[in-house]
Amino acid sequence: MIRFLFLTIVLLSISNTVLAAGSEFNIKVLSGDDTTPPTTPTLLSAVPTAYSQIDVAWSASIDNFTFGGYVLLRDGTPIATTTQTSFNDTGLTPETLYNYEVYAFDNFLNISTTSNSIATTTPALPVVTPPVTATTTEDETTSESTKINSLRYLNIITTNHEANFTWETFGSSRYTLRWGKNNEYNGGYISNDTYRSQHKTVISDLEADTQYFYELVGHTPSGISRILKTGEFKTKPNINNFPIPNVLRLSALVDKDDVILSWQLPAAVEIKSIRVVGNPNSYPTDINDGEVIYDGLGTKALDTEAFKGGSSKHYSVFVIDTKGNISSGAVVLVNKEYNNEFIPGKQNSKPVGTSTSENKNIMIEEMTLHDFSVNNIKIFQHDLIYDFSFERINLFYQEPFTISIPYTAVPRHLKSIVVTLLDPTDNRRSYSFLLRINKDGSAYESTIAPLNVLGSSRLQVEIFDFESELIGLYRKQINFKVKSLETDNLNNNVVFPDKIIETIKNSAPFIFSLIGILLLITLFIWRWKRVEDN
Repeated sequence: MIRFLFLTIVLLSISNTVLAAGSEFNIKVLSGDDTTPPTTPTLLSAVPTAYSQIDVAWSASIDNFTFGGYVLLRDGTPIATTTQTSFNDTGLTPETLYNYEVYAFDNFLNISTTSNSIATTTPALPVVTPPVTATTTEDETTSESTKINSLRYLNIITTNHEANFTWETFGSSRYTLRWGKNNEYNGGYISNDTYRSQHKTVISDLEADTQYFYELVGHTPSGISRILKTGEFKTKPNINNFPIPNVLRLSALVDKDDVILSWQLPAAVEIKSIRVVGNPNSYPTDINDGEVIYDGLGTKALDTEAFKGGSSKHYSVFVIDTKGNISSGAVVLVNKEYNNEFIPGKQNSKPVGTSTSENKNIMIEEMTLHDFSVNNIKIFQHDLIYDFSFERINLFYQEPFTISIPYTAVPRHLKSIVVTLLDPTDNRRSYSFLLRINKDGSAYESTIAPLNVLGSSRLQVEIFDFESELIGLYRKQINFKVKSLETDNLNNNVVFPDKIIETIKNSAPFIFSLIGILLLITLFIWRWKRVEDN
């Protein structure tokens, strides 16, 4: 009863808020027993906009508690699940009759009755006409179809590695966008099959501070193609490319269906906010890649009803500084089976040193990725540079360090790279971090704040493909020690015997002089004592 009242009070206090700006918990609540389905939507229209596309629209449904979305049926078969009230059905056959219906559902899997049905037929396949070249004038393109396929406006917003295109055409059309570093546009292209008047797309993986050329072509439903716009854009230079450390000692506590996350804030960072993102399928790689559980300046977060999407959940905790830099993300994988356990690092699902892609508690030996060298796994700490080929790695225990893997050293289809650090004071605990692509696109990196403890530890690097399957696993022993100006260097802090002898020889005059002074002081005190006694 007390728990129910607490959840009810929280629900009333946060209403539909998604983010919490303060330093307290941001709590997502879903409780109760809902058996009432949403209202039945009304199918409003099904309009053929091309020989292969029909645009369907319906009215909004209302639910008494938490609305889920809609399922659109074509000829009695579900073809789309969406939260929108419209859908562009593409890939259809010309001159074919299609029948549409829709129903709504809520988050408790209550389903409304099915809507009215609307049937419509796609038009015949158009006669293909030659494309209009860029030199064609408006006077030469006086047909009604060509006038429809013209540009109303175009807006391009660039970042250091992306170009965001937004435009609108007079009438429905699909598009082809080509780009490159010259007017041959050999850098790549994007093409879509949906006819609409408002368009949006993103060109990614561009080089920073670089001039690009583009060509935008529109295609009407009747088969007419026309160059809408050619031009240039320039990506922005890299700025604020400063790696910031992640949160420390991220851990999780499972309490039935709830998860309590806690962490420590990194020092020497002007923090704007800490954002916790959850995803049932994989570690969120971005601050928007999943459900936002918390956004604030605190050190704890509560995720209620955490296991609605399955028996496990992935969390990433990002640090955002006042300049807009974002850390790579500290991560933890939580399993519902481990109720009432304090869960450091990834030990919530299996013992330290096992793959997160496995469900069984089986220790996995190192797994080598094809054509990948351990020299690619580098560790930076001030002027020190190590890689996983070193026999011994010694790091200063009060300084942050960065793990880095060159972007070109691993396949481009990667899902994620995770690095795990054992706690030097308790090797039963571990802390995991994502390696994310840095701002200049040169490497996957993660900066780890100092744990401020001495001792031996181990770094483990796991590389996953796009299906979240483990394809590479590497481990390396490291030592955290006190910073020394003389002995801490890339020679693994080894002091050879001949170096010791040389040091003693160079110091001999000073040592003998010191001994002589001490003998003189002792003799003086002895003689003074004898005079006093007489």
